[in-house]
Amino acid sequence: MSKSGWLLLCLLLLFTWNMANGQIPTLLNKISFYSFVSVPQGDFGGSFSSKAGYANTGVGTAAEFSKPLNTNVYWTSSFFWSMNSFDSAALQKQLSHVYVKAKESYHTFWLMSGLSYKFPLFNKLHLYVVGQSGILFSHFPEITLYSSSFYLKQESANSKAFTFGFGAGLAYNTITIGFRYNTGEPFYEFKDTSTGKTEKMKINYPTTLLMFYIGLSF
Repeated sequence: MSKSGWLLLCLLLLFTWNMANGQIPTLLNKISFYSFVSVPQGDFGGSFSSKAGYANTGVGTAAEFSKPLNTNVYWTSSFFWSMNSFDSAALQKQLSHVYVKAKESYHTFWLMSGLSYKFPLFNKLHLYVVGQSGILFSHFPEITLYSSSFYLKQESANSKAFTFGFGAGLAYNTITIGFRYNTGEPFYEFKDTSTGKTEKMKINYPTTLLMFYIGLSF
């Protein structure tokens, strides 16, 4: 079983134990808003593999709704949006006498849902962990390669894929800080004109982000 699978299993076991041993008081729904820095991981931020994404560190925002299932257990649904620019300079260094121009940035939209568990520490400070799965909607930027005798444009493309993620953080009163790790592998469909004919090809690009966020919960 993968690490994410074990995390989700542990959360389910914690939830079952609390349902059996705890009494449920009147609990309130929680809405949270975050801003974050997103750091590409693996191939998504790489520049040397065949599936390298050349993505730079970016920024994003998130909204989250948590419904209490028990005193410490929540069903948490989240929306993340991140914008990460394409590292044209890194690709251009690998191509002799060829210029690289990226017209846009990567845009990723993550719709996630799963369980979160809150551990009371002291006073109003809590530690929490979360495991989620969902759908990734992603946008691949338009990229142009050109020189005095060469021109190739890879048009932008959109795709979606199954995704999963996990995270942890600290909450004090309404202030929350933490991290999330989300990953998915969307397939993009491109038009290949390098042979003189227009042909469609599908390529999957792993998309993984480590997001460090701060926000408010109400």
